[in-house]
Amino acid sequence: MTALAKDHKAGLIKLIKAASYTQATWEVYSDFVEMAAIAISNGVERVNREKREEKYLKLIGKYDKKRQPLFGQMLGELVMAMEKAVITEGGPTDILGPVYHELELHSKWVGQFFTPVNICDMMGQLMLNDGLVERAIKDKGYITLDEPCTGSGAMILGFAKALARRFEGKDFNYQTQLFVSARDIDLKCVCMTYIQLSLYNIPAIVTHGDTLSLKEWGKWYTPAYILNGWGRKLRYKNAVGKVKEITGTTDVQEPLQLSLFDFEIKED
Repeated sequence: MTALAKDHKAGLIKLIKAASYTQATWEVYSDFVEMAAIAISNGVERVNREKREEKYLKLIGKYDKKRQPLFGQMLGELVMAMEKAVITEGGPTDILGPVYHELELHSKWVGQFFTPVNICDMMGQLMLNDGLVERAIKDKGYITLDEPCTGSGAMILGFAKALARRFEGKDFNYQTQLFVSARDIDLKCVCMTYIQLSLYNIPAIVTHGDTLSLKEWGKWYTPAYILNGWGRKLRYKNAVGKVKEITGTTDVQEPLQLSLFDFEIKED
């Protein structure tokens, strides 16, 4: 990570600590990621807006007027750190996971460690070595990635970075040709992943749920997913696949109209 990205990451840590003089640092961090996720979600999604706005007001109401503006500044530092990192490192880079560890929050959530960025980058590169990605892109025009225990989303970002490096200068863009389905049982992790995928403009559905029991408590749709019509795109591709399986042809007519919010969100 470059010096500029590290400066903004340090700025984020400093602001979190500044807001922590009556609340514990782990609580401020959790409140920050949940409020930031809600702010992003409520800008594009109306189905869950009222419930999430109520939660946002409850969270920000825990802090006095002097500390409330700090949360907007935290988001600003995060955006700047991510912007500098993606430019200098060739693709999306996990910022919130390292911040979590530098704040030593694993001492609060015992045993919860996020995979280091360099390991995620290496795993992303390994996933590209068998040619499956190229064949999937050629066949469908996009690829999908399923992450059943997402943490901070670092593995996803490592894969997106590997894609950016592999296809640099070619007709491929992870922001338009990669769809991510991520899940975690911990709402804090759901919010961390959702924030970073949203700000890196990656189409995704991040589910708050238990991968083993299949219980679900909520879904978070990134702006890139909603605004770029991924609900329709995935339905159409699934329909083509089913028709081809049954009839041996792909004679499926793509829907012509997309209802941007309600129909998109209710599809699952």
